[in-house]
Amino acid sequence: MLQVSHLTFDYPEARILRDISFSVPQGAVVGLIGPNGAGKTTLLSCLAALQTPVAGTITFEGIDLGEDPRRTHAMVGFLKDSFGLFVDLTVEQSLLYFCAAHKIAKSEWKRRVQESIDLLEMSEFSTKKVGDLSLGQRQRVAISQAIIHKPKILLLDEPATGLDPYARKILSKLIRKLSNEGLTLIVSSHILTELEEYSTHMLVLEKGQVVDFSQLGQEEVQEELLCLEIDILSDVNQAVTVLKQNEIVETVTVEGTEGKLLLSYRGGKVARAGLLASLIQQGVEIHCYKPMSESLQDRYLNRFGQKGE
Repeated sequence: MLQVSHLTFDYPEARILRDISFSVPQGAVVGLIGPNGAGKTTLLSCLAALQTPVAGTITFEGIDLGEDPRRTHAMVGFLKDSFGLFVDLTVEQSLLYFCAAHKIAKSEWKRRVQESIDLLEMSEFSTKKVGDLSLGQRQRVAISQAIIHKPKILLLDEPATGLDPYARKILSKLIRKLSNEGLTLIVSSHILTELEEYSTHMLVLEKGQVVDFSQLGQEEVQEELLCLEIDILSDVNQAVTVLKQNEIVETVTVEGTEGKLLLSYRGGKVARAGLLASLIQQGVEIHCYKPMSESLQDRYLNRFGQKGE
């Protein structure tokens, strides 16, 4: 869907993006993370063809953004952190205006507007002026404006800023819904616990460089450290001895007095199966086990927290 290669961007006073490369598959939801000043907003502006990089390329489905930015605009929806709404227009009027701005056939306007109103659950306020809406309602209008032309990729810059918990819940639900319908999204946010609700990938920027781009919810590669919780019915000390003899096990900790072990090891599903098999072969009785997943917030803070703000 999206391929970024060696992207570099300069402001007169500083280099903001430094030789950035990554690719995003169709239907992914990428959580864009990093400290203030890392270059997140600049990257989104470049992806939306609103800023021109000094080097590198951005392609959407093989189309070079630099060579054909207008065609790219038809494929991309962009929601800036400041929404840019027409407060004196009603919701319906705003959407009709964006239908015209995107040169959608007039015969399609009514259907497109109604589809957007239904998708973002705006029926109860569709005839109200935008200036009379709550922040969460305005945000839904802004997102509907960004997707009225049916883009293939949607860029959201800090969409949850200033929203109350209920409005944030609606936003999370909407992002998951758009993803399920095949839209590719890149969402910049400092609220990592909410990004974790819907993100399929994590892209971390620091000082204008990509320091991590990885898929979430998947088994880690061999050299990554994973965690496992095991409840033991038999002798816990015997289980500890068996585990410490295994070369892939890094640490083993006894939790409380009820036979619970926490261990870290290197490997994936096959390695985990081998660990459990070695315990059983040595007569250790296992009641249950549970892989301990690393949250998006833990993952970011553990790897990059000391480098950030």
